[in-house]
Amino acid sequence: MTSPVRDVRGLADDLLFPDAMRVDGLDVLPVAHLDALAALGLYGAPVPVQAGGLGLDLAAYCAVVEDLASGCLATTFVWLQHRGLVMTLAADGTPAALRDRWLGPACRGQVRGGIALGGLMPGPPRLRARPDRGGWRLDGDAPWVTGWGLIDLLLVVARGPDDSVVSLIMDATARPGLTVTRERLAAVHASVTVRLGFDGDSPAGGRLDVTIRIASADMASADINKAIAGPEWFDVARHPLAEFHATEIRRAPAGSPPGRFVARGTLALKGVTQPLEVPLAWTAAAGGATLDGEFSVKRSLFGIGTGEWAATSVIGADVSVKFHVQLREVR
Repeated sequence: MTSPVRDVRGLADDLLFPDAMRVDGLDVLPVAHLDALAALGLYGAPVPVQAGGLGLDLAAYCAVVEDLASGCLATTFVWLQHRGLVMTLAADGTPAALRDRWLGPACRGQVRGGIALGGLMPGPPRLRARPDRGGWRLDGDAPWVTGWGLIDLLLVVARGPDDSVVSLIMDATARPGLTVTRERLAAVHASVTVRLGFDGDSPAGGRLDVTIRIASADMASADINKAIAGPEWFDVARHPLAEFHATEIRRAPAGSPPGRFVARGTLALKGVTQPLEVPLAWTAAAGGATLDGEFSVKRSLFGIGTGEWAATSVIGADVSVKFHVQLREVR
């Protein structure tokens, strides 16, 4: 066995087994147990070394599974689901953009995966995928999805047109069109195993577009409002809008509080466009949701506050922006 996994038995004996009885009675597995596996490189165990993994063959990988399961079955059960995601990302037929973005973090355990295999179950298809506007929409259900709330990405296998098999990778988070139902288990209950119901859900549907009229800013002073509209500040006459376009919305890293996301895109302000990453907090409510966030930008990058205002002794270089949005469901 290669050196990074020599301590697997020690991990099982010293960390997992002494805590196994307590963990088996919990509602959610301690994230620290999964972090310990990531620290040993075990999330990339079956991936070739040249692709960022440990390169374990099947016999060595099974030996690791056996050692870990001897310590804590719930921890092993959640970690084992990740194999489906990481091996799919490492496969030759996986799109390069997808592999380049996610394989490294998946091997390091920074991004953790689960599986939903409703489309592979025998009999009439329980989960179907249909083409939709360059992507796919899912209908049906997937029982026995393990690690919900502990994983970031989900490998979904559904039945496609002409009884084909379609594999998709999606964010492992609740949203409109996706129903999450907790399963009660007699053992390994802390694995957080759920049933997923898909009602026209679109895995690639993460997008956010925000447009703000700069003139709507009210500083509670007519003189200040006039000043910030001028050329040295926002130059509202030439650039009346601020626009943020997020083309990717992903769940925050494992261990983050529930409902946390990161939106990546561009901010266009005063004729300048810069990349921007915005942390978001999503809270579902009856008939809608709330969206909260906060980010910081350097005003000099956008030419905000030039001339006598360029110095940062009075007005700082970094500008913090906080927002709270109430969203209403449209049917």
